[in-house]
Amino acid sequence: MVALDLTGHGDSDHRTDYDPLVWAREVVAVAAATGLDRPVVIGHSMGGWVAVTAGVEHPAEVGAGRGD
Repeated sequence: MVALDLTGHGDSDHRTDYDPLVWAREVVAVAAATGLDRPVVIGHSMGGWVAVTAGVEHPAEVGAGRGD
């Protein structure tokens, strides 16, 4: 399991270009950097939006995106 702070949240850098497409790319980049092969991405609320976006926009890299 990998848990991450999306850009602009928690201890991450605070930028102004908040966008689910940007965050989805960040999720895919973290998965690749940690050696995860097509992970299931799960999120709640806005994180769910990002998880589903990652699954839709990056189907070759994400096994499934699930949000609630």
